[in-house]
Amino acid sequence: MNELFVAILNMSLKASVLVVMIVVLRLVFKNAPKWIRCFIWSLVAIRLVCPISFESNLSVFNLLKNENTKQTEFFQYNEMPEKPKVEFFVPVLQSDVAGDSGLSVTQCRITGYIPVLTIKWILGMACMLVYAVAGYLGIYKKVRFAIRDESNVYVCDEIDTPFILGIIKPKIYVPSSLRKQTLESVLAHERAHLNRGDHIWKPFAFILLTIYWFNPVIWMAYVLFCRDMELACDEKVIKGVDKDSIVSYSNALLECTVPKKVIPACPLAFGEVGVKQRIRSVLNYKKPPFWTVISAIAAVIVVAVCFLTNARYEENGTTKPDEETNAVEHTDELDSYSEVTKDVDSSKENLETDLSGGPGTDSNDGTTYIDPNEIEVNTADNVVEQMLWPTISKEISDRRSTTYGDGIQYSVNIPGSVGDPVYAVADGIIIKNTFDENLGNVIFLQTDAGYTCVYGHLDEMYVEEGQKVKEGDVIATLGNTGKSTGPNLGFSVSCVF
Repeated sequence: MNELFVAILNMSLKASVLVVMIVVLRLVFKNAPKWIRCFIWSLVAIRLVCPISFESNLSVFNLLKNENTKQTEFFQYNEMPEKPKVEFFVPVLQSDVAGDSGLSVTQCRITGYIPVLTIKWILGMACMLVYAVAGYLGIYKKVRFAIRDESNVYVCDEIDTPFILGIIKPKIYVPSSLRKQTLESVLAHERAHLNRGDHIWKPFAFILLTIYWFNPVIWMAYVLFCRDMELACDEKVIKGVDKDSIVSYSNALLECTVPKKVIPACPLAFGEVGVKQRIRSVLNYKKPPFWTVISAIAAVIVVAVCFLTNARYEENGTTKPDEETNAVEHTDELDSYSEVTKDVDSSKENLETDLSGGPGTDSNDGTTYIDPNEIEVNTADNVVEQMLWPTISKEISDRRSTTYGDGIQYSVNIPGSVGDPVYAVADGIIIKNTFDENLGNVIFLQTDAGYTCVYGHLDEMYVEEGQKVKEGDVIATLGNTGKSTGPNLGFSVSCVF
């Protein structure tokens, strides 16, 4: 259920971007045939229904990737069964005290406890469904004694406006007080609805609204879709008729106007939506020029290609490394790997030393710091095991290699934001979870291959000693604890020749 909820959030956000684009297109092509408007709303339905799509370099979401993670999914699930959270990064302005620019754009992490959010989501859907069922039962109670007039047309004394009710066997209900001239216009409109299948599309749209009730953009899309659906039917009825018939149709709209009320799930009422706009559209109707139709269709195709496709996905912000690349030097690519040893105490001691030294220098204890570029590739290949990069940031503020005995240790400082997820670089077991004066909150992970990784300066730690973890599990969050000059992850890996 947690994964489903996060998927719903991501689909909702991507559909919202598409809705904004459609609103712009409605303004640009306001003189285009109204059926094109209805068709383009189907693109939103596809976005809200299909969790997967093709990846494309033309996708607009290539421009909207999460800059913190380089992923296409904006909402992320930390996959921790003990503390399941959803994370979302938003850009914020921040004063740059140390810099000269004054303000800088950074990203703020927003988190939410998934079980609580999921319960609220389910309760919201339940309220929407109860409302829809109650509305349907109320209408059915009024029309149950309606008298059949012709075919699927029924006359009822208890209703004030014509409408269509039903999905499998839809029926047209009209008030008994309706004038004959008005009745002809009404039946033409309602039959246009049936021919277009609107008695199916409107309930389907309401079901989507029920699922995505928490998103105000989807509510706006539902209202505009209902309005465009009525305009398309109006256009279909008046196309090709004389001026007197258009005037009669406008009078019918005015006569059957429904008072404003909350958004209904059913039925398809004749004078329910935007009557003022519909009358103006009917009286001013002109056949759209051919170039307008072609331009609108071309725009729909472009929108479909750019908004229904996904961005190129980069897992955890990384890509697979080139096999011919130096196994030690991967920081210029989108992914990096680390090396570990069996000795936990040596890893901790050397990490503390490494974070205070610099490449090519000698420390007080005689430890030599070596430029990673000077290490032979073949030697590194014998001792290095490729692993996942430990956090979402790819920047490295400090990197060095230290020789000790028959071993070599690689250490990096990775700046980031407090709360950034920290990942297990490989399958293994947590052998230490403690606080250190220098490293702050620190975790020691021993991989199944027998090596050991050290994570320092952590904020929250999600694992306990003796706990088994899988590669990619979120084991902690990046922090600023211990002797740290700012939010960063002090990560150390060692290997024995």
